[in-house]
Amino acid sequence: MVEFDTLVQRFDDVRTEGTTVVLRRGPKEVRAAIKRGAAKLVERSIECKVGPQGLLPGEGEIALAELKALPAFDKQEQDKMKQQIDELVFDLYGLTKVERTLIRGVALTA
Repeated sequence: MVEFDTLVQRFDDVRTEGTTVVLRRGPKEVRAAIKRGAAKLVERSIECKVGPQGLLPGEGEIALAELKALPAFDKQEQDKMKQQIDELVFDLYGLTKVERTLIRGVALTA
């Protein structure tokens, strides 16, 4: 979702500005573009790792490898895909609307 083009491996601060990830190491700043449509997902992933304010001065560093390995899951997209798969399976087995509702009810309580 983000291509980092830098030799610097550790950063004092990381944050997003619109569709750009901004990495700082002292006075040096590295900017990397976020692929279209992934800005919110990247922002949430970074916030989960470093907090909404980013790394505060003196709090530590974050490695570029850590940023590259951050998990990025779009819960809404996953739920939508799961719903589509469920419908395909229900169709495969020829379940009626009542049976589908019963199965969904059991899945919610489990």
